[in-house]
Amino acid sequence: MAKNAKFSTGFANALLNSDIRTIFDSGRMDIYDGTQPANANAAVPAVNKLATVDLPADAFGTEAGGILSLVGTWTEAAAILNGTATWFRLRASGDTDAQSTTAIRIDGTVGITAGQFDLVLTSAQIKAGDPVDIDTFDIVIPTT
Repeated sequence: MAKNAKFSTGFANALLNSDIRTIFDSGRMDIYDGTQPANANAAVPAVNKLATVDLPADAFGTEAGGILSLVGTWTEAAAILNGTATWFRLRASGDTDAQSTTAIRIDGTVGITAGQFDLVLTSAQIKAGDPVDIDTFDIVIPTT
């Protein structure tokens, strides 16, 4: 699966009106199997949620060159279900995953090859009860 990050309208608006470093503080990253929605405004379709990673209060560091990187390692102690991770939704605190043009979220692909996926994991195979660690994750704002 190729890279296919999608930014929600709420995320784009928040970028214009807020400090991007704090938008996702204490938010969540949900990792799913199945097909990624057409856009980040859409409700989550009928797919399996494999893991939910609670983000720390200071999820991201300082932006450098249009790249914002996570701070430390984000960890979920125990995955929810077995499955193959194919996409994720990064969402701000309080987002219920319903259809919304105001929710602040990013959807993207998950895989194991750096440069080809929006979120790279050591293994796309997730097992219920096993920890899920996210060591590297960047938000890249394209520049012209």
